[in-house]
Amino acid sequence: MQMATPMTTVVTPTPQGQVELTPKGSCRAGVKFAIDVGYRHIDGAYSYGNEHEVGEAIREKIAEGWVKREDIFYCGKLWGTDFDPERVLPALQKTLQDVHLDYVDLYIMETPMAFKPGDKIFPKDKNGNLIFHKTNLCATWEALEACKDAGLVKSLGVSHFNRRQLELILNKPRLKYKPVCNQVECHPYFTQTKLLEFCQQHDILMVAFTPLGISKNPDCFGVYFEPLLEDELLNSLGKKYKKTAAQVALRFNIQRGIVVIPKSYDPAKIKENLQIFDFSLTTEEMKTIETLNRDVRLAGQLSPPPPSFHRPHPPAITPRIVLIHRCMIIVQSLPTVRFVAGSKIIHVENAAISIRNMSLCSERSLTTCSCSTQKGYGDT
Repeated sequence: MQMATPMTTVVTPTPQGQVELTPKGSCRAGVKFAIDVGYRHIDGAYSYGNEHEVGEAIREKIAEGWVKREDIFYCGKLWGTDFDPERVLPALQKTLQDVHLDYVDLYIMETPMAFKPGDKIFPKDKNGNLIFHKTNLCATWEALEACKDAGLVKSLGVSHFNRRQLELILNKPRLKYKPVCNQVECHPYFTQTKLLEFCQQHDILMVAFTPLGISKNPDCFGVYFEPLLEDELLNSLGKKYKKTAAQVALRFNIQRGIVVIPKSYDPAKIKENLQIFDFSLTTEEMKTIETLNRDVRLAGQLSPPPPSFHRPHPPAITPRIVLIHRCMIIVQSLPTVRFVAGSKIIHVENAAISIRNMSLCSERSLTTCSCSTQKGYGDT
């Protein structure tokens, strides 16, 4: 299934605290163009603030006779402010109203954590701290199952779930419908191998957002690496197959059995991202790309960086990072390098080797450009 996503990189807060990720009209135009060139999977969400434009685009293409409703695979998302069971159905009905559809093909829990119920996407206290909300994920899932029984949803899934959170749903007593997918950050710099293996063992499809390793969210911060699309290996393979580094990165995940949802409303990029089905990477090339993995999330966080944090500038020499269980060895020839691991900012000064007892693969690590980074996200 080819796929598109209306989510893009321009962030504009609305008075209600919602987040609009595209300039007005850009999402509608992007979705229409994507449908024109062959995309059928559209990944949207209430939290993106643009589902009404997605709905307009779909209705217009159906009216033109370009597609039928059954040709479109629309994915909506339940945001964390609506995890209380009594709020699940109204939230889904809001999405259906905005996109003008009788049902969504896939509806997923957008995070494994809940926020204070209400209209604000990111509820905060007087000190600017996010307000979380205690909830029962299994109770939320039961409410979603009721939506499926009512015919409003074809399939159910999750996003940012790690292995233990998936097991919580899978082992739920009287489970009626298991998650069909888990949407997480995944690209050659963050291959999510263990989580992928777990999902495949349980017949859960992994869906990769940020598949090009790009996040332009102004609140994004993390370890500095050379941009994925400037990677020498990906570009050399691109020259071999007469493709771009982006197309090689997308093809890499496709051949691993992962759905990719690159985001763009640039017509040229939308078209380019679809042109990945006319070549294949060899087994050896796949293994070589896997060596690029650094087990570090490149996407941003919900919480802003601490006041003392300054975004890292590209070093003259890229650090080589090796992960050994819960310890990280940093080999670095520069006088000073600054990076983030979980909530900690680490300075390495005048050192060839520095060891810090932490894990970049745990629930505390960085995550997703579309949503957030909090305990329990993403990896195993």
